[in-house]
Amino acid sequence: MMHDYFIYFALSGLLLALIYLIIMCYYGNGIFFTETTPDPNQIPSTFISVVVCFRNEEKNLARLIQGLAEQNYPTNLFEIILYDDESDDQSLAIISNTTSRFPNHQIICRKLNSEGNCGSAKKSAIMHAVLQSRAALIAVTDADCLPARGWLNSMSQIYEQKQAVMIAGPVALFSRKSLLSCLQQIEMLALGAVTAGAIGNKRPIMCNAANMAFDRETFLSINPYHNNLHIPGGDDVFLLHRMSEQYRKQIKFIAHPDALVQTEGQESLKSYLQQRIRWAAKTKSYQHIPSVLLAIIVFLVNLILLCSPLYIVVGGLLNGLGITLMILCIKYVADAMITLPYVNLIRRKTSYLLLFLLQLPEALLTCYIAIRSLRGSYQWKNRRQQF
Repeated sequence: MMHDYFIYFALSGLLLALIYLIIMCYYGNGIFFTETTPDPNQIPSTFISVVVCFRNEEKNLARLIQGLAEQNYPTNLFEIILYDDESDDQSLAIISNTTSRFPNHQIICRKLNSEGNCGSAKKSAIMHAVLQSRAALIAVTDADCLPARGWLNSMSQIYEQKQAVMIAGPVALFSRKSLLSCLQQIEMLALGAVTAGAIGNKRPIMCNAANMAFDRETFLSINPYHNNLHIPGGDDVFLLHRMSEQYRKQIKFIAHPDALVQTEGQESLKSYLQQRIRWAAKTKSYQHIPSVLLAIIVFLVNLILLCSPLYIVVGGLLNGLGITLMILCIKYVADAMITLPYVNLIRRKTSYLLLFLLQLPEALLTCYIAIRSLRGSYQWKNRRQQF
């Protein structure tokens, strides 16, 4: 009887791991259908509004503003709109001091007035910018980010050449030496690879609001936040899902270092967990079936990996270790296969040894975050959010 349980348990785990491998191969293939070669000779003509919503970002705003001001894009063709979400640090003073160094740029700072039923300050900022801006293209990033000098030029080119209604780009962390930073970097690259592959396959499932742009008129026509304003976050994914309902073939991903945005990782395990719970909490509000199915499969594969000691209990040491290593290796190969083409295109480096060694810690964190995100609250920017 115990032997029968082991066979059933082992086959189930292997089948799930193989399904995961097939899915990652599918997305990995899609990476080769992303936009990868911006034309340096094209003359831009699109006016862009860059929207940034911030709260207590005194450490990062000067770097961001300088990075945006130094874009290799005509200064008369873009504006920077900064929305202050009730900061109580020196953010506004930093903005005033930094913008004075760039008198030829259009840099606007506004106090954000969130709607009463809006659970996301960033959604309010985006909606206000869309309604008030004269730009054809709205680009969005975060205050703790630094875009590559060719970021706006890359976005403009794809918008003009491909008639894109939404554009996503790669996001990577600033290089840091800690183990937590390495884990976040690997995780961010894997998420970016799946994002790129899904969009390349014309089946978008997710994107990152640190690096996205969209057509203003299309946004107005689809009203993507009308039924999710009360949900904290999701300004990127809910917009993508709504866009993909009608325009999935006009959603593009730029897998090129000119379109790269770098961002800060979390400095402590506690803040890392709070951020990831915030990201995962909106998943249960998805109405996009492929995104939900992918989230379930990723959770189950990590759960199987985390519960692998049960194989030893049920099947004995040798059999249990054999099945555990097979599942571990299949998942590692799947993760490596999708990460490799992506990091090559955006010209980043990653450690495949660390990718293997962090499989079990990543499985533990993924399962914990998934369970915690079902119900409860999280702390973010000195605010407690219920979900």
